[in-house]
Amino acid sequence: MADLTSTGFRAGIMSILPRTICIFGVITNVLLITAFIKDPLKCFRNSGTYLVINMAMSDLLTCFLANFSTWVPQKSYWILQFVWMTMTTVSILTLGSISVDRFSIVVYPMKHRVLMRGKIVIMWSACIWLVALAVSLINSIPSIRSTDHMEATNFGGAAVIILTGTMYGMTYCKLKKQSENLALENLSNQQQQARLIKEKRFLKTIILVACIAITCVVPALIFYYLTVLQDSPIGGVASRILTAIFAGIYYFNFAVNPLVYALRLPNYRKTFYLLYCCKTTNR
Repeated sequence: MADLTSTGFRAGIMSILPRTICIFGVITNVLLITAFIKDPLKCFRNSGTYLVINMAMSDLLTCFLANFSTWVPQKSYWILQFVWMTMTTVSILTLGSISVDRFSIVVYPMKHRVLMRGKIVIMWSACIWLVALAVSLINSIPSIRSTDHMEATNFGGAAVIILTGTMYGMTYCKLKKQSENLALENLSNQQQQARLIKEKRFLKTIILVACIAITCVVPALIFYYLTVLQDSPIGGVASRILTAIFAGIYYFNFAVNPLVYALRLPNYRKTFYLLYCCKTTNR
């Protein structure tokens, strides 16, 4: 009995890190979604923010459901795989969608204004969830899961990540070129300059979010693949420590994004001050 108690105690200690991060993630994403709904500055009704909130919903569900992972019986573990893969897929597809959205608003601003209206972006977000659900079902249900499906999913995910990075790079180069043209022409169009500065700041913020996602998710998925899918577990205390560390790293990606937005983007920061700190907007 003492051994069982000791084992349960150690398991509880090991789970403190990922659980704490998940609780933090639930709080931050609820604050972000609430800020979007209330929108006191009336600045969140645009395509970029709709996609950001779509990712925030995925992050919130990931952090919330992670706190119940220990309640899932071993024979139903595929449910956790389904949830994790769905949320990860939504995050990757949403980051890719934001890259396309930012590229179009910089290169084709007039067409973007006509095409990327609220209802269209909402439908786009719904399609992201449907694709993520389909991919996760194929790769999670034991009766239909196969190596071919997993390889196709990995290839598709890698393709989306490469495309996303390419689009962000092209958008940044285009913004830089537009800024240089304004400087060469010595234009004093403050509205145009303000738009470019705003787009650059938002783009750099999303690139930072994408880098955090890759840094956090990829190592955790590699660890999961080697220890679980390949049936090569690391024994003893080392296994529990590594599992807790990589779980914490994985969930950190889903918890930290709202903090990045608040620190990097003035409109998000001002809205958070208004709603949660009772501050004025002169910041």
